[in-house]
Amino acid sequence: MKYEQALKLLDLNHNYTKKELRASYRAKSKKYHPDVNGGNENMFRLINEAYKFLDVGVNQNPSSGVVHNRPKQRVVYHGNSIFTYEVR
Repeated sequence: MKYEQALKLLDLNHNYTKKELRASYRAKSKKYHPDVNGGNENMFRLINEAYKFLDVGVNQNPSSGVVHNRPKQRVVYHGNSIFTYEVR
């Protein structure tokens, strides 16, 4: 799942907070829950996947509660050199 897809599924913008993420997830999951009359199991599964995907970004910086749209970077030390690269 891509970042933009997850945002669109949960109706969030790029600078969402933990509270906004949780509120949107709860509302959407309640609406599409398969046990509710007229629920959609596929949509419910996608919403859960999107929530898990976006919740990882929030948990990386829990003190601010704000997600930054930056790629993850890994730092590698080799001797006196420092290398950084994006993690996908």
